[in-house]
Amino acid sequence: MIGISLSWLLLDLRYAVINTIAAIVFGFTYFYLIAGLPLQLDRVIYPIDVAVQVLTLLVIVLVIIQFLNGVMSEKAAADKELEDQLDKVKRAEAAKTSFLANTSHEMRTPLNAILGAIELLDSTNLTKQQKEYLSVSQSAGKSLRRVIDDVLDMVRIEAGETEIAPSWFNPNTLLEDVASLFAQNAKQSGIRIKVDVGSEVPRRVYGDTDRIKQVLVNLMSNALKFTQQGNVTTSLQYLKANNVFRFTVTDTGIGIPKEIGDDVFDVFSQVDSSIGRKHQGSGLGLAISRHLVFAMKGQIDYQSKPNEGSSFWFDLHLDSDDRPEESINDKAPEVPESAIQLLSERAFHVLLAEDSTANSFILRTYLEMAGHSVDLASNGIEALALAERSSYDAILMDLSMPEMDGLEATRILRTNGGENQDTPIIALTAHVLKEIRAECIEAGMTNFLAKPVSKENLLTALEQSVAAGQYNLRF
Repeated sequence: MIGISLSWLLLDLRYAVINTIAAIVFGFTYFYLIAGLPLQLDRVIYPIDVAVQVLTLLVIVLVIIQFLNGVMSEKAAADKELEDQLDKVKRAEAAKTSFLANTSHEMRTPLNAILGAIELLDSTNLTKQQKEYLSVSQSAGKSLRRVIDDVLDMVRIEAGETEIAPSWFNPNTLLEDVASLFAQNAKQSGIRIKVDVGSEVPRRVYGDTDRIKQVLVNLMSNALKFTQQGNVTTSLQYLKANNVFRFTVTDTGIGIPKEIGDDVFDVFSQVDSSIGRKHQGSGLGLAISRHLVFAMKGQIDYQSKPNEGSSFWFDLHLDSDDRPEESINDKAPEVPESAIQLLSERAFHVLLAEDSTANSFILRTYLEMAGHSVDLASNGIEALALAERSSYDAILMDLSMPEMDGLEATRILRTNGGENQDTPIIALTAHVLKEIRAECIEAGMTNFLAKPVSKENLLTALEQSVAAGQYNLRF
């Protein structure tokens, strides 16, 4: 039976049947003709008796094998169906991620031109009424950008691509920076923003500055959204006994209904999801915040009273240091401030490779307003041709271009020699997933700017990149 079972499991039903018949024939031959078992038992056993027993045993074995084979076939079919379903799910997730990433790119590209044109228009002589119109447009554009960023964050979270990159930072400066982002809008709404950092908080803390700031921005944004009057306070306490840093955002807004409970942290959850709701939003901010806090091994929670306000806090275990800032040895490459100050007074010769006419106009205007000269290319081939004829202080390279993309053009520049082989190359792209950043680094780019790009960010990145190139540093 062991041989039969192995034949069936390792081979198939046909081999099991053949093995069964062979075993029965061998047994009949050995015990009846060779060993003479009937004579030893002093009994008369006729061939017909053996034949009947053999056929009976064969039928029983075949029924058992057929039953087990059916079970195995059903299991194999179920496994195959499950495998197919998992494969479909994986393909669907990949398609969704690709769709959202591409959609984000297509939205960010025109949004860069819209916000850029608004910024340029704001620098001209306008009437008070025109400035009010412009302010509304700018605010709406920034809100749209936050929604796009939230959607991309959820794509990364669902793909398991959240990365934590800790570094030393000044917690007081961090909270002040977050508050300054909302100062103007809060002032216009008659809301006072407060920052409270406890005296026990160390001067330097080791954590992921960008992620902590992102959570605080989400909490501050919600607090201001649901507060009509009063205060919004962001604070930091150091609970030394537990070695915990508690970040808190408190408001005097409408509060959260008790029936919502912990659902407030669920994806797309909103305090008011009715058609006529007053407060707009994607419903992703708190879900993203909870995921980021968990990724940093922390906890997040809240308490709220309807019509009195809410308080959201998150606790993180972070290393700290009370030494002065200059004594902390941060491994990130730093460009001497004196070098950047000298460069800020210098006019650069810049190559701008950008296929969007609107974005090319905005970016060129930014650069020329700062006194820099600009050569334009609409694809990688044109950029390479210009790089062969002129020497540049820096190259701004869009990634998605016809004929030849920015990554391929950068690889050729880095390997073919020439005057611009070591020229700083800044990636300009509406693609912001980490894989794209990794490809930029691999291709030889020295900095990365995600669209929409403001004038300030563009000029800062340009000066830092040129200075870093002079000191042979890479970002």
